[in-house]
Amino acid sequence: MGKLSGVRRQKAKRAIIEYWGYCIWCGSREDLTLDHIIPIARGGTNAQDNLQCLCRTFNIVTGK
Repeated sequence: MGKLSGVRRQKAKRAIIEYWGYCIWCGSREDLTLDHIIPIARGGTNAQDNLQCLCRTFNIVTGK
């Protein structure tokens, strides 16, 4: 999703969240966010295979 416009980026994020449909840590289907498996700062990318779906609580708790 690196150089997509704001609207296209939001649509892409939404599509990935809809694809997963639940937090991979706790199974929640509410307040979902995307998280990088390998952070950008450590060489990760915005490619779909480097993104995971987490609920906001686990995204904050896991510090990712």
